[in-house]
Amino acid sequence: RGWSLPERSSRDMAAGTKNRLRYREFKPGDIVFFAPKGRKSKASEVYHAGLYLGRGWIIHSSGSRAGVSIARIARGSWWFDQILWGRRLIRK
Repeated sequence: RGWSLPERSSRDMAAGTKNRLRYREFKPGDIVFFAPKGRKSKASEVYHAGLYLGRGWIIHSSGSRAGVSIARIARGSWWFDQILWGRRLIRK
């Protein structure tokens, strides 16, 4: 059936998140939002989003030239400190 996602930008999707997930709560299919100060940031500061694959990995697009790539976001990665929160779209 699908799901509703009326927001269009990563900032709007982050701002529209009612149940904010922490890293340890992420499941495959969740959207992960990134901001400069990580959890200390506001939704309006979100600059990027990716789709969580599980085991500390996301799939994302960093621009039209780079295309789609897979990145590690687990503790110790550059991305880890940039994680704001996650959003679940698929109910399991």
